[in-house]
Parts: sequence; structure tokens; C-alpha cells
Amino acid sequence: MKSATSDKASLPTVRKLRRIAAAVTTACVLATSTSAWAKPACYSAAEYDAEQAVRLHTELMVIGLTCNAIEADRKLFSKYQQFTTKNRTSLMNWEKVLIGHFRETDKSNPTRRFDDFRTVVANEIAQRSALLTPPVFCQTHSDIVDRALALSESDLKRYLADSRTDEIGKAPPCGVTVAELLDSDLPLTATKASTKPSVQGKGNDAKKAKPAKDAAAAKGGSAKPAKTIVTAAKVD
Repeated sequence: MKSATSDKASLPTVRKLRRIAAAVTTACVLATSTSAWAKPACYSAAEYDAEQAVRLHTELMVIGLTCNAIEADRKLFSKYQQFTTKNRTSLMNWEKVLIGHFRETDKSNPTRRFDDFRTVVANEIAQRSALLTPPVFCQTHSDIVDRALALSESDLKRYLADSRTDEIGKAPPCGVTVAELLDSDLPLTATKASTKPSVQGKGNDAKKAKPAKDAAAAKGGSAKPAKTIVTAAKVD
């Protein structure tokens, strides 16, 4: 029988999977629920780390609940509880930081906004499990619980800080407006969002200009698919 701990994805690999899933989810929300978003906001470094901590903690909970019976010998939900106890003070502080961010952007009920945010994150992860099927999800994600539990307090904070260039958030770090989030070979980069469409040439020249994909085809090479660009904004 194949070992439950074999062929598991590393944290960086799972980061890429999470980034793709979150980017697709964010793009759908942007396309269908724009009216539900508050005015654009950005995260300070502390707020961004706080969101990533809440995302990680929520992911550990879903993994523990989903995989506890499938990989019973690993006691994953118990390890999630151990992680919570071990990092209780830091987790409480991160929750306060994130609630503080919601209070600054919408004073109506920041605590409820935090609860709603965490519910959305949990549902996103649960949907990922359903799409992969629980056995596959557990095979590729259960090691995250062990790795997270093994992190010291300083290692955990370093991991969250490193994720600023690797993860998507509901709002970008301050100074970032547009990110090429699906290109795993590029770091998260900040660009100034343009309100003007890109135009090739002027006047009659614009009509004669060939689309980029036609030019690539003329050279005999296959055109690369365009990167998905996600504009990060404050949600709900």
C-alpha cells in the first residue's frame, strides 16, 4: 500500500495551486459581483501577513476536517488544534489586525466582515477539495498541516512575509495595483493601472495594424496564450 506521506506537494507547490485557484475565483468575483466590493484599498505589510495567516489557519482547519477520516493515522484535525494552541497569541493578533483593516474601509460591522471573509476562504478550499476529490486533495494537501505545525513562531512569520510575492490577497500590498498572478516564474510586481486602451498606430495606421497573434503566426511560431491579469481590490 502506498504510504500516506509519500509524493506529497511541498508548500511552494501548493502555493502555486492556491494562487491559480484564488486568481480564478477573484476574476469571477470581479466579473459578477463588482457592486459588492467596497472602495479600492490596499494592505500594509502587517495587514497582508495577517490575511495570509488567516488563510493558512483556515486551510489547516478544512484539511483537518476533510482528511481526518481519510488519513486517520495522521490525526490531522488534532494537529490543526495543536497549531491553533501553539500560535494562539499570534493568531489573535492577526485577526485583530485584519478586523482593523475592515474597520478602516467599512465601519458598519468589521467583525462580521472578517467572519464573512473567513467563511468565503473556507468555502473556496472546500470547493477545491470537491473538484480534486477528497482522496486526491488529501494526498496533495495533508502535508501542509505537518509542515505548518513544525514551524517555529519566527519561521511562521518569515513564511508569511515571503508569501507576499507568491500569494494573492483580497487586497494588494500598498503600492500594487495589478499583478500577473498566474505566471509562476515572475514575482508579484506593481504597475500603474492605465485607463486608456492600448492602440497600435494612429489614424489609418491603426486599422492596418495586425493583431499580435497574427504576427506571431506569420513567423511560423505559435502565439503564447495571454497572461491572465487580475486587478486586486477590496472585497465586500
